[in-house]
Amino acid sequence: MLFFINMRRTTLLCIIIIAFISCAPKKKLPVATPITPPLSQNYYTDLVIHYKLDKSGLTDTLNRALDDIFKANYDLPEYDIKMILSRPTSAFLELEGKKVLVTVPVALNIEKKTFLTSLKARGTMNMTFLTDVDIDTLWNLKTNTKLSSHTWTAKPKLSVVGVDLPIETISDYAVKKSKAALEISINQSIRENFTLRQKMQDILAIFDQPFAVGEPASAWLTIHPERFQINRVLNTPTTTNGKIAIKGFTTIRSFKTAPPSVKHTPKVYWSEQIPD
Repeated sequence: MLFFINMRRTTLLCIIIIAFISCAPKKKLPVATPITPPLSQNYYTDLVIHYKLDKSGLTDTLNRALDDIFKANYDLPEYDIKMILSRPTSAFLELEGKKVLVTVPVALNIEKKTFLTSLKARGTMNMTFLTDVDIDTLWNLKTNTKLSSHTWTAKPKLSVVGVDLPIETISDYAVKKSKAALEISINQSIRENFTLRQKMQDILAIFDQPFAVGEPASAWLTIHPERFQINRVLNTPTTTNGKIAIKGFTTIRSFKTAPPSVKHTPKVYWSEQIPD
């Protein structure tokens, strides 16, 4: 009987222990955190740069380039004429499309010797030049300037009646003497103003480092320019306007990395399909 009671106590104790264990909170095993690889997305994107050229600055450079031309004296010995060319007012230019129109006012100070005295006269004329501008795919600027026309705005007159002045001969001679020098000077002036290769190098430097996206930065955007497009310029009274499109390979990453610097200027092409 005693043995039976002990067995019952032992069985009851075991049941209580089992029940306690089953009701106790279970301890969870640690779960390994999955490793998320850095995110990276690639795609192509287009950037459009609007630019303006101040025509007053272009004109100032042009006039400085022309100053040295009007320092020489020219003689027409067969007519006993001495002639000095000068620029009475500022030259001016207009840009449209791929052409530059340059108008140069020219003053002619003429001295003619006679058997009695020396006679002086002054006339003015406009010489108009047309420059074709082109850029090849390697950003080499090409200019070709030619004299388009010349017209008298005030024909020279002598104060002594009976002395004939060969106006057409003087005009042709003045044009012949100054034409080549003016064409060269205008070419050089345009090239000095349109330093496109250097300006593009400055723009490319912007893309040397990735751009932070978000605040604080949650992503990093890198643009690698691959191709440029440029359109014909449009003329306004004070400025010349145009657009440059950049086609680039873009990468967005969840981490910052420094892309290699662009060591060469991507090729450029003319296009009239550049969006605003």
